Amino acid sequence: MGQQLRSVGGIKAPCRVQQCRKLSPYLFTDEQGQLIHSDTFTKRLRKIYDAIGFPREYHLHTLRHYFVTSLLHCGVDKQTVADLVGHADTGFLERTYCHPQQAQKEQAADSMLTMLRPDGGQIFNLAACSPKRHSA
Repeated sequence: MGQQLRSVGGIKAPCRVQQCRKLSPYLFTDEQGQLIHSDTFTKRLRKIYDAIGFPREYHLHTLRHYFVTSLLHCGVDKQTVADLVGHADTGFLERTYCHPQQAQKEQAADSMLTMLRPDGGQIFNLAACSPKRHSA
């Protein structure tokens, strides 16, 4: 079979005719680039889970949620994450996936303290502000 040239990243590269197939718009396809049925995908996914020891209760959506949450916790901005998972804006992402962790809250508080008091001193003394109690 003859060879043709195809553009790969703007560079012309030789390829065999059978390798110059049009890319499918779908992420999960069969060998012909056609969308596979969700049950077929789930069966294949479960086989992979069995092979690597993942719990069978995990679904594709579980992996999606993990992916999104991991990106957000690693500091990827919300708009980029929303674009990657196909959300038009960050609203749904913020309502569904943004669960601040205690460590992140403490880090934010520490950052504010450092900004207000770079020397590390207390901002105020709560004990000094409380009314004195008299013993009877």
